[in-house]
Amino acid sequence: MTVVFVSDQLPPAVDGVGDYTYFLGIEFAKAGHRVHVVCSVLKEIETEVSTMFKVHPVVEKWNKFGIAKAIQTIQGLQSDWVLLQYVPYSFSDSGMPWEMRTLAKQLRQLGIPLCTTFHEVCIRLKFNNLKLLYRGIAQRLIARSIAKNSIKNITSIDFYAHYLKQWTHHVIQIQIGSNIPAISVSEKALHQLRSTITPNGEFLIATFGKRDHLALLVLFQQLIAIYPNCKLMICGKTPKIHIPDDLLPFLYITGYLDREGVYQHLKCSDLFMQFSMGEGGVCNKSGSLAAAFTAGLPILGNKGDMTNQTLIIEDVVIFADKNGAENAVILKNLIEDPTKRHWHAQRTIEYHEKYLAWEAIYLQYKSWLEQK
Repeated sequence: MTVVFVSDQLPPAVDGVGDYTYFLGIEFAKAGHRVHVVCSVLKEIETEVSTMFKVHPVVEKWNKFGIAKAIQTIQGLQSDWVLLQYVPYSFSDSGMPWEMRTLAKQLRQLGIPLCTTFHEVCIRLKFNNLKLLYRGIAQRLIARSIAKNSIKNITSIDFYAHYLKQWTHHVIQIQIGSNIPAISVSEKALHQLRSTITPNGEFLIATFGKRDHLALLVLFQQLIAIYPNCKLMICGKTPKIHIPDDLLPFLYITGYLDREGVYQHLKCSDLFMQFSMGEGGVCNKSGSLAAAFTAGLPILGNKGDMTNQTLIIEDVVIFADKNGAENAVILKNLIEDPTKRHWHAQRTIEYHEKYLAWEAIYLQYKSWLEQK
């Protein structure tokens, strides 16, 4: 089978969808398929990317001229499937990539099968902000047009599937894998790293830097009031919020880490926590949560309208959904119960193999593309 991915970026560019295209493309190539990627003009391409599949960096900008160039390139490749990796902001700085409707419509007219993966569908409608309201409506119209012109559609969470199923019946869910692959690392190396982070044997909780940390830091501050022998490790850049001075001794902020470094830091942790304010909750729409699954960590989070039912039904995440300091008690009890943490760590490993490993994701794609 010949597949053509359409993605804005590829590694080494810092781009989650580009990483997704890379890791999934590798699985297609390993299975013997011919893999092409049509993308933006790139400053550089990783050697492994160019050796695993053929890259066509032909799009200067995703306007009508860029779309025409992409379609011309796709036509010349005689593909069995075009796999569009769609995020509104990947193809338009404004988040309103109107021209992508043309791509989907023209591929359909040419008889070239299109399967669109909606990594995001649209933002929430903000009725108190006219600019965001217009953008949200525009994104719905664009997504609706792309979905209806796609032979098949894929998205990662129940929340987005609900939107898409209003416009087409040809939708399935495939959860997002991690862009932090597992690597071989010795117990000695992990012990040495852990000793630098928690020299006094503190319990180590991991999270990622580019997230809404306000609710998480409030919870952590409540935790150290009743269980001070712990530390919160933030992988990546410092969150752009005020951190109280009395909390700083309990934090370890790694700064930038490459993929191997992120995996090693997660692997030496005791628990992963993703805790947010608002409606979203812990969810599978990005690779951050998947990285914790890859590392085999027990995970604590809060439910929201973006939380997949599989995370609840399969009892894989420990949910802290009480009021205020009650959540700190849940977290303290978990810290003091290694048997429960071990059980949930096993659940994350099983869940990863079933849904989140890249081979499993490829097999889900393959099954969906082969269905008549």
